[in-house]
Amino acid sequence: MFFTPVRCSLREWLKTFCVQSGGGDSEDLSKGVFCYNALSKLSDLQRSTKTIKLADFNDLLTGGNQLARPYREYARLMVKGGYNEEKVLQTLKLTKRPLRGSEVFRRLRNYWSARKLHTLRDVLADYAVRDTVPLYEGCCGFLKAFSVLGLGNAFHCYLSLAQMSFHYMMKHSQAAKGFHLLNEDFYRALKSKMIGGPGESGIDMEDDDDDRTTCVFQRWF
Repeated sequence: MFFTPVRCSLREWLKTFCVQSGGGDSEDLSKGVFCYNALSKLSDLQRSTKTIKLADFNDLLTGGNQLARPYREYARLMVKGGYNEEKVLQTLKLTKRPLRGSEVFRRLRNYWSARKLHTLRDVLADYAVRDTVPLYEGCCGFLKAFSVLGLGNAFHCYLSLAQMSFHYMMKHSQAAKGFHLLNEDFYRALKSKMIGGPGESGIDMEDDDDDRTTCVFQRWF
């Protein structure tokens, strides 16, 4: 996402914007997982969760198993860092070793059982809730937080968090008066090459007194 700081996790972003629920688990704001390899046709939605195997979580796009990915990254950094576990955990922002894929799979089975998720249809519905509800709440909190700064609808008017900050600085900082980076011809050239993006509403190349203090680069920062 272009509206999050570097290395900001989904959990951190959701907590920042006051999301209290993780959908399937009120104490867990992590993204859910789904066994895509177990679902190849519509009738598979009736498949019992008891028939699901660890291999059904293999990721055909990136390779490896999605349940084993955290431990695999931990193991890779351990080898690279000379088995300095404290440093590796600090890099990964963890307090303890991540679970192996088989350990995660056992916990996932327990989760399905506790939530009475008996079929793939049940698992898919739970997965969708864990994905969409917290993200929707987080986006609402994000828009509300930045609207108080007079920046309008952030997702409609800006391309990134950096651009929002730059626009706010150019609009409100006296030190930014007379500072601009690009001429109008180059601005038009950039615009002509852009496909999609936010609408024109709310973004002006120049401010009201025509002193060109609003940088023409603000829209494409």
